[in-house]
Amino acid sequence: MAQRNKIKGDHQDIVLDSPDTDRETFGEYLRRERELRQISLQEVAEGTKIAIHMLKAMEADQWDKLPAELFIKGFVKSYAEYIGLVPEEVLLRYEQAKAEEGLGDASLKSVPVSSDLISSRGKGAKGPRAWLWVLLILIVGLGAAGYYYWFYVK
Repeated sequence: MAQRNKIKGDHQDIVLDSPDTDRETFGEYLRRERELRQISLQEVAEGTKIAIHMLKAMEADQWDKLPAELFIKGFVKSYAEYIGLVPEEVLLRYEQAKAEEGLGDASLKSVPVSSDLISSRGKGAKGPRAWLWVLLILIVGLGAAGYYYWFYVK
């Protein structure tokens, strides 16, 4: 039997079911909620501007076919808002499912970056360029002021 956890909100209590072995996956939960509201996947795709193949991947728990974690959270939030769920509750459920089932691990897709690349594009590389622009603007400004003074004030 599932335990129930209460999370105190400002105006209401949010109740989430704890994991059970026969519990539905997060994707199944999304599909069930959408179907209960009799909303087609095509309608969700048009209303949220999320590609239908990505929505299908979400409902099929194929998280490795989706982009980075940041996008997944945005998709989940948009999906929840569109079908009439409270986005914060759905994101909380997603985080819980991710922690329990390892959702989204393959979608983090972090690429190692060498320290040489970081140092060459860091503050040191941008600093001189920024000063060159400031110097160039200052020279042009002084030139324009000198031109104005020479021809109009004299």
